[in-house]
Amino acid sequence: MDVLKGKAPVIREKRLSAIGAYYGTVEAILREFYDGNLKQRVRTFSQDTNSDILYALQVINTIEDAGIIIHGPRGCGIIQNHFNNINSLDTMWAVTNIDEEDSILGSDIKLRRTVKSIYEENHPGVIFVLTTSVVAINNDDVASVIRDLTEELGVPVVPVYTDGFKSKMGVTGYDVAIHSIVKYLLPNKAEKQNFINVISLNENRESLEEIGRLLEALEVETNMFPGFSRLENLTRAGSALFNLVIKKGEGAYFSKVLKDIYDIPEIEVNTPIGIKATNKWLAGIGEQLGKERQARELIEKESLYTANILEKYKLDRTRVFLSCEPEYANSVISLLEDLNAEITGIKVPYLDITHLKHMEKLYRKNPELSLLIGEGQPYEQINILKKTGAEIFVGNDLAADAIAVEGIPVLNIENINILGYRGSIVFAEKLYKLVKYHGFADNFKYSSNRPIYQAGWLKKNTNWYIKQEVK
Repeated sequence: MDVLKGKAPVIREKRLSAIGAYYGTVEAILREFYDGNLKQRVRTFSQDTNSDILYALQVINTIEDAGIIIHGPRGCGIIQNHFNNINSLDTMWAVTNIDEEDSILGSDIKLRRTVKSIYEENHPGVIFVLTTSVVAINNDDVASVIRDLTEELGVPVVPVYTDGFKSKMGVTGYDVAIHSIVKYLLPNKAEKQNFINVISLNENRESLEEIGRLLEALEVETNMFPGFSRLENLTRAGSALFNLVIKKGEGAYFSKVLKDIYDIPEIEVNTPIGIKATNKWLAGIGEQLGKERQARELIEKESLYTANILEKYKLDRTRVFLSCEPEYANSVISLLEDLNAEITGIKVPYLDITHLKHMEKLYRKNPELSLLIGEGQPYEQINILKKTGAEIFVGNDLAADAIAVEGIPVLNIENINILGYRGSIVFAEKLYKLVKYHGFADNFKYSSNRPIYQAGWLKKNTNWYIKQEVK
């Protein structure tokens, strides 16, 4: 199990040549990757960038019987409020509340006390301890404390080493959480059983219900995790026949580790967004699992029904700027184009070597398409939106609120289902209503309090604050 030897996986910059800062064309960034001349860039001014602990919390927050401890100063606990606001579960969580003295003399006493307290009050099936930058800098011996408490309490206590500074990619937090789950919760060996793993890290419940509905129609037994799962879903993952990752950029490390340790192959399919992509997704799964007949019958039934409904929601050449994950981009653009939308530009939170085939498809469609890479960055996005004349913003983005205040209608897809046939209908209906009825955005557009950014800022080049990293 050499893949799990370290406390955390190798960061994405080193493992996957990931980048998190860029503005230019799709053609230019592809040339950098393929020429072996990829430039790491940094932002001299940055807005709303998530750290790895937020992504790690995303992984474990919907595990139904989990206790969560944020090991750090009290202020670090505020990040959990984001999930408390959107999480329908009564999350069991606490923060160790270390102070200056603890940071000098050690915080193991507070960690022990906090773990015992959450166990005695709530009796969770598993307790996750997420470290913070203060703990990482002080190099506290978290492992020894956790090992002792696991033996004493009789439940697994799992360290998740999120330090906040080794990687510039917040998405590395997904890998760190996955690394700890497999290392501390899964058995060394597992007997094969007749089901497939469905790996979901941040899909909402409605999205997973649609994925589950389609797979059930194919007569496929599934084990969904870690999103909206229980401890037993995690511990049996090594027994699956196949892995199916819903969003490759997020769950690929999970699939890789399960492949390396338990020899579980991955079902290689696209992302099911839009009719054509969902048809291809089902056909691919059917082919690899020997369910071709079921897939063919389901495609014929669902695609015709969905296509008839989507006809009602066709637009009049609306100009759209899209912000989404790299593996979603082509499918969402295809769905938007089916609805008569025109894409003015695209933003992705990060890009690495696993996404090159997605970028190649974008290149074949439009090599000069504007591409922004980075999390958040409302200034840069508003700058692009103004200059390209985008009429609608579609995305699951930290900048959505700022863009809405600028008077640009926003379709925030973070908390709606866009997967599968039903997701296509939901997406099309909401987009249609947003285009036809945009009074909310107009209230901001004609407000005397606008704009957020002064004209001088918006006249700057979009990549004004994106500089090549100097080492």
